[in-house]
Amino acid sequence: MPIKSEKSFKYFVNDVQDLGTNIFAVNLCPLGRGMAHKPGHLCKVQGRDGKGRFYSIVNQPDQKKMLSIHVRITEGKSSAVKDLLKINYQFELDGPYGNMHKVLLTDKTRILFAEGLGLSAFHSLLQNVRTSYQETHLIWVREKDDNAYCTSLIKKWQNSITFLKTHIIDKDDSSLPLCIDYCQEVLKNNDQVILAFAGSLNTSNYIRDEILSNHCEQNLEYISDV
Repeated sequence: MPIKSEKSFKYFVNDVQDLGTNIFAVNLCPLGRGMAHKPGHLCKVQGRDGKGRFYSIVNQPDQKKMLSIHVRITEGKSSAVKDLLKINYQFELDGPYGNMHKVLLTDKTRILFAEGLGLSAFHSLLQNVRTSYQETHLIWVREKDDNAYCTSLIKKWQNSITFLKTHIIDKDDSSLPLCIDYCQEVLKNNDQVILAFAGSLNTSNYIRDEILSNHCEQNLEYISDV
């Protein structure tokens, strides 16, 4: 679970960009004091319905404390989430949360395993591994309608990160077992591995059952913010 944080900040929606397939980049500006974060951190947006919702911070930290998040809007989505598409909408934001930034502090082989919009958790991390000599594997199980999401950005990562290998697969009944097989192959060929997952709780539990139970903690470090 995300690390508890008691810090609260006031933000407003400065800009919204359509990324296709009902996914939007929402750029946030602070009203006064802004939140400092590290690559891979989460923030929690407090909606007018009283619920807090976690979002990965996509952009790199900057001095102005501006934040960018990716939001999926689908049929039946709460109006409190749709508020994030309204320019100048103001709300409370808590954080930072999460452990993903630990990926940058290790010299282990890295597996970044994303499910759906969970890919947004790794944007800022991948910006920071460009000069790394550690082998990095990006696994993305994408939804049927997510083909356009980040396609050009992934190509840029492939071209600019020397030690990056990508494994992208469309979600179906066989996708998770195939991804587990891929992870097992990486583990077989590397003594020290850190596996970071961003996606649903069910898939996180599946990874724990299928991978962690077969490897000792000395060889495999697992990080998940769900």
